[in-house]
Amino acid sequence: MQATIEHVAHVTECLAGGTLTVLRQMTAELARSHVRQTLIFSRRPDSPRDVAALFPDAVRLIEVRPARGTHIDFIGDLVRALRTLLAADPPGIVHLHSSKAGFVGRLVLRALDARNGARTRILYSPHGLAFLNPQRPWSSLAYWLLERFAGLVDSQPVGCGASEARALATVNRRPALILENAVDPAFFEVDQRDPERPVVVSVGRLCEQKAPEIFAELSVRVRLDAENARFVWVGDGDPEREAMLRAVGVEVTGWLPQEQVR
Repeated sequence: MQATIEHVAHVTECLAGGTLTVLRQMTAELARSHVRQTLIFSRRPDSPRDVAALFPDAVRLIEVRPARGTHIDFIGDLVRALRTLLAADPPGIVHLHSSKAGFVGRLVLRALDARNGARTRILYSPHGLAFLNPQRPWSSLAYWLLERFAGLVDSQPVGCGASEARALATVNRRPALILENAVDPAFFEVDQRDPERPVVVSVGRLCEQKAPEIFAELSVRVRLDAENARFVWVGDGDPEREAMLRAVGVEVTGWLPQEQVR
């Protein structure tokens, strides 16, 4: 039987969108099991202002500067934060979230381990692999090479679904676990009622990874046969993509509180 993990550290460069949702759910669940947690994070323009209010009180928050430009500030802050954490309160597991934190974190942790004579248990969840974009072959190749290089580090890749797990296993050359994104139980408590007309909803950040162009095309195609169909995008992000959705009749609500989303 494995020993109980008393302290888990999460590291992310992307405290926004789906990654933020997963981290909120994960930290809340671990907090209910009385696991001590540390969250090392940086903000993006769409990160909430009051981050502390989103997580259980027991989660210790350590903010580092954003990954911009050459990323020097982000890397330097992350190295210092991890070095201090491992020296003062070593976690049983360090879970790296997002590609940038995953790349830097894996290399830094193993370098610190070599100096300290330790072996940190590392989990890595990209929450969307950047090299899977066929529309940008050269940047995808660069991201693939970076993932392959970081994959030389002994760590456990974790995919949010079967397809991501397969891609991770291929590039990291080791089996990947699957930890699917959870659904808030509150969604199952919402009273359901038949809408007066067909309604299609997408919830997420307006960005390339979420493919709003496909949602826009879908809305046009469906309304050729069902003119009264309603298409709604719950979220915010790229103004150009928002304008594109609105131009084809998709309603864009912007970010809403969870109660309103449900």
